[in-house]
Amino acid sequence: MGLLKNLFKRPEPEPVRAPQAPKETVERMKVAGTSFRQEEIRSIGEKNEDCSLTKRELLEDFEGEKVYALDWDPDVRLVPEPENEHDKNALAVIADGVRIGYVPKKEAVRVRELMDSGRITFVDAEIRGGKYKRAYEGEDLDRGEDDFFATLKLKIKVE
Repeated sequence: MGLLKNLFKRPEPEPVRAPQAPKETVERMKVAGTSFRQEEIRSIGEKNEDCSLTKRELLEDFEGEKVYALDWDPDVRLVPEPENEHDKNALAVIADGVRIGYVPKKEAVRVRELMDSGRITFVDAEIRGGKYKRAYEGEDLDRGEDDFFATLKLKIKVE
């Protein structure tokens, strides 16, 4: 009877597998040349309401952290500049339509190749700097100002 049972046994259904998303890696690099673009970077910042918090409020949510007066959430693009007099491989970092700097020279050719191959799936920049407040328990409120700086974030498909 075991033989007949095996003859008429229904085959096990194949498990359904969800399609896998392409694997990606994230790379971060400092944007070069921001020290020459301070006013341009300031021009695209928006008021950060957290900077108007009292010392007590800063201690609750941001103790020891610099809370900058400006905040950014820019639309970022990389734009080749083959006519750039300093570097024919230059890639400008454009945030909200404003050039804020460049992909570092040592990375530009590789990043351009990734762009041309369609492997860069996402580009963003984290911008920081300007006037800030910082609170520590038992100390006076620290106020200061940093130069603006930016970190480029690239999501890259892994092949």
